[in-house]
Amino acid sequence: MRDKLKSELEREIEGDVKFDVFSRNAYSTDASIYQIQPIGIVSPRSNADILIVNEIAKSHGIPLIPRGAGTGITGGCLGKALILDFSKYLYNIESIDYNKQEVICQPGVIQDQLNNRLSKQGYRLGPDTSTGNRATIGGMLANNSSGAHSMRYGKMVDNVIAAEVILSSGAIKQCNTFDQTINYGSKNDDSKFNTQLANYIRFVRENLADEITNTYPKIRKRVSGYNLDEIINAENVNLAKLIAGSEGTLGITSEITLKICRNPNFCYLYVLFFHDLIDCLSFMPGIYEYDPYSIELIDDKIVTSGRVSPALKGKLDWLNGEPGALLLVEFDSESESALKKKSNHFERHITNHKTCYHFFRAKNNVTINNIWQLRKTGLGLLMAKRTNERAIAFLEDITIPPETVADFIVEFRSYIKEKGKESGIYGHAGEGCIHFRPMLDLKQQAETELMFEMLDDISSLVKHYGGTLSGEHGDGIVRSWLIEKMFGKKICDSFRELKAIFDPENRMNPGKIVNPLNPRENLRTNPHQNNIEIKTVQDFKIDGGFSFAIEMCNGNGECRKINKGVMCPSFQVTGDERDTTRARAQSLMSVVKGIIPEDEFTGKNMYTILDLCLQCKGCKKECPSQIDMAKMKSEFLYHYHKKHGQPLRNKIFGNIDRISHVSSIFPRLSNCILNSKLSRYGLKTIGIHPSHSLTTFSKQPFSKWYKLNHKFKHKNYNNSVILFIDTFTEYNHPEIGIAAYNVLKQLGKNVIVPEIQCCGRPLISKGFLDEAKLKAYRLHSSLANYVEQGYDIIGLEPSCIFTLKDDYSNLLNIDTDKLNKFIAACISIDSYLEKIQKQHSISDHFKKLKNKIVFHGHCHQKSLEGSEPSIRVLESLLQTEVEEINSGCCGMAGSFGYETEHYQFSQKIGESRLFPKIRSCNNSDILIANGTSCRQQIIHGTKADVKHLIQVLEQRLL
Repeated sequence: MRDKLKSELEREIEGDVKFDVFSRNAYSTDASIYQIQPIGIVSPRSNADILIVNEIAKSHGIPLIPRGAGTGITGGCLGKALILDFSKYLYNIESIDYNKQEVICQPGVIQDQLNNRLSKQGYRLGPDTSTGNRATIGGMLANNSSGAHSMRYGKMVDNVIAAEVILSSGAIKQCNTFDQTINYGSKNDDSKFNTQLANYIRFVRENLADEITNTYPKIRKRVSGYNLDEIINAENVNLAKLIAGSEGTLGITSEITLKICRNPNFCYLYVLFFHDLIDCLSFMPGIYEYDPYSIELIDDKIVTSGRVSPALKGKLDWLNGEPGALLLVEFDSESESALKKKSNHFERHITNHKTCYHFFRAKNNVTINNIWQLRKTGLGLLMAKRTNERAIAFLEDITIPPETVADFIVEFRSYIKEKGKESGIYGHAGEGCIHFRPMLDLKQQAETELMFEMLDDISSLVKHYGGTLSGEHGDGIVRSWLIEKMFGKKICDSFRELKAIFDPENRMNPGKIVNPLNPRENLRTNPHQNNIEIKTVQDFKIDGGFSFAIEMCNGNGECRKINKGVMCPSFQVTGDERDTTRARAQSLMSVVKGIIPEDEFTGKNMYTILDLCLQCKGCKKECPSQIDMAKMKSEFLYHYHKKHGQPLRNKIFGNIDRISHVSSIFPRLSNCILNSKLSRYGLKTIGIHPSHSLTTFSKQPFSKWYKLNHKFKHKNYNNSVILFIDTFTEYNHPEIGIAAYNVLKQLGKNVIVPEIQCCGRPLISKGFLDEAKLKAYRLHSSLANYVEQGYDIIGLEPSCIFTLKDDYSNLLNIDTDKLNKFIAACISIDSYLEKIQKQHSISDHFKKLKNKIVFHGHCHQKSLEGSEPSIRVLESLLQTEVEEINSGCCGMAGSFGYETEHYQFSQKIGESRLFPKIRSCNNSDILIANGTSCRQQIIHGTKADVKHLIQVLEQRLL
């Protein structure tokens, strides 16, 4: 049946059709605790495609599930069905009418994409989820999303004007104002549908109004069940408001019309510090009289996790002491004078309540963004704990009337303490929406049962307080089974009637809201799980083993963000779920869990899945769970090539240091041969693209220049530093090494250059891990004595120095203290100069620079250290403006951009953000990129002149 369905779909539609096991595994998870392999995946290109898919699926009796970015945490977009992925092609903002304050868009439009467009005219979409850099508008409507500013803008149901919905019958329904008083008759399917719906609306109004009024919680953040309150509260029913929060169970939304609103002219953000969570929540009701724009809660567990998160490194200097809880309170106004007046009153209110031990108003955008980043990454931070006991999403959406939140949390904490558990707590406190994440080990049967026991018990407590279990994330699989308990049989019967009118065959996302799936089945992590442990060359102990490291992916979808950050360059070009870090982790996990045969771990399909991973290391920093896919890919390549053999091209790139050494003996001859037509033809036959220029060899290696020019011979000279010269600086770009030597010497340093040795980065990238280990041990041995003497090991090439700082911890099996001391001693030239600038200013050694500097950071540097040291050094030493390019990986990624099958893709990555920015620079701007590969890519793609940071500094020496 599956083959027939696949071939029929491929024949009839223009969109993508994927039925292979790896694609189905990629779509088998979201950010929830569930995993269900779908029948297949379709990425439609048009409404016509959706209609055809619906017709074909109907003929086969197959359900359909619409999906956006798959960031939901209730399992709402999972099931044994045909998945419709709207995010790949249906992302057009079709029209914006600023006079009417309306926007019409397709369901795959990303929230931040829409807001970026609207912000140019001073507008925004009201609902703003914390996953806005990847959440789609269709998914937001399906979940009835809200976000941090729901106190002002409400939920999606409050902002939707109309929706075009494709029903299971194949009819296209314009869901807007519906007049239930018309006698529609029954001449055709549409009339029959309208008649049924009109009768249903009349029945609800006449017979269920009191039941709905008494049963629905008296809170704004309620997204559970269907919005029957919209039927009884509105004179004219807007059907789009019934679609909001329906989780795709009533039909497939193909177009959405939304209200837009003006951005506030002025905003202030306050951070309030409390020693105790209950004191914090008890303080909150007094804030309402000042008309806050938002009130957000962060507890001590989020703060603690944030302090060790790589993504937040250097961004939490605003924290004061050891808070038990933080409140973020935001105010807005049309005029700054009115805002200042409100602010002054609020500050007096704070000082009159001694429970707040510290507060401040954030006054610059950098601090404000860092504060919001801690709040937005709260979920991921809790999920990043490296133990079987994890922060589990099942009670994360509780909303209680704000005035009773403190009382509820006292009872909640008492309950989970009685159960021997703890929970992270954060959320939209101003609306009473609190995200609870109890720590559970779902690999234990007792813990799994406890989860459902807690759900049942806490739901009773929530109902007692007049709240809801689903405040903004929906019911999905995890909570639909409790809907009848929360709403009662009469209302649930009415839910079923509404579902039957829209979807009589139960084909639209079945098992959610009505006729729920069994929540105990299909758990992604479960007591019956027996993971296969892969024997690895690299050390995965710090991650809990290889399988545990993969399992850390919680599906939050941060790797799907676009036009921002480093992760994930391949997805940012293709927009294909298979090219996300999440999909790669899920593919590896499917082998470890035994979902697919173990042989697939070294199979060609797995190679294809991992092929476009550029090993940029962006995921190690930007993924909230710190998934290190670069490390995993190296490990995979080792096992894959052990089975299939290493191609000649890999051997050449992996051993580039040896080839360079031999070639540098006669550099002119080598360069002549390298650029000959015969050589290019030969390289083409082994898979090296002929269009990309190859790096030539210098007439004089750096080591030879150093021997001729270095004057100091005192090994214990008290101002000595070790300059680690990498392969590329030695043989291809000695001018960079010379520049570093001259700058360091001018600063009074005795520059010691050890024997030239390759760090092994090219070998690691290609999976030659045994050989890389040998190089690592040799290089460490040659540098260990310098480290013991307290010298800094200064690196010029980011990929090489960060190999020592990062990859060597996976390759070297040596004493932990010695390893940590070695890693701490290794430092990039940027960070070293910043360090000594802080110790005693060195600015007087350099001439000021009038030109603006445009800086592109190497992806390893941005991922492991951050580019801030480079920016600060350039600004402080040259006293000039420095602009960092908003670029991720340049696309070159070592040898990746040279390879025939990757060349065009590599150029697309460059064209996505980097190249356009460089082409827009002024002729007077100075372009800096420290990475050898980055400079090659920039020169090849833009013909721009680009230098290493140290070269620019050398030119400005006094």
